[in-house]
Amino acid sequence: QGKGVQAIPFSAAPDTLPSDMVGYVGFDPLGFSTLFDIKFLREAELKHCRAAMLAAAGSIAQDLGTFPGVEKVIGDAKMTGAHDAFIKA
Repeated sequence: QGKGVQAIPFSAAPDTLPSDMVGYVGFDPLGFSTLFDIKFLREAELKHCRAAMLAAAGSIAQDLGTFPGVEKVIGDAKMTGAHDAFIKA
């Protein structure tokens, strides 16, 4: 796969999307790179990705352990079961 390979073959990449970026495949179907600076968009994507990874780690941590006193409120419920237990409490 060389240059000119596009993510969406029937759509052209916006002119504001720099083709020298790492991982460039011409994917910007909504044209966000025409509305915002691409450097801002890259930083926003990294920030939100990191927040999502922390959320995933937090949900796994909920299943692996509990804090003292939690059993009194929700019992031994885990993940989605905890949501239902909090609603009832």
